[in-house]
Amino acid sequence: MSDELLLDLVGSTEAQRYFKCLLTKFRLKLQEIDPSKEPTIHAVISYWRKKELQNKGIFPFVAIKVQDNIKTSSCIRDLI
Repeated sequence: MSDELLLDLVGSTEAQRYFKCLLTKFRLKLQEIDPSKEPTIHAVISYWRKKELQNKGIFPFVAIKVQDNIKTSSCIRDLI
């Protein structure tokens, strides 16, 4: 798989920054609708995948690498 198609949230600080930017934009849109809600990672990914259909290149990823272990790294916790 091409590196451009993988959103590596474990080993790429550039990918982490990009996802954090997308998360922030999504959070702002969500708060306009309902200020009491906090976004889930699933909701953020789903939203940007739908946006990709309208605006090619905004979320071109076909795979996302994450690590689901709270004791290892704070990088994912820092995104939220």
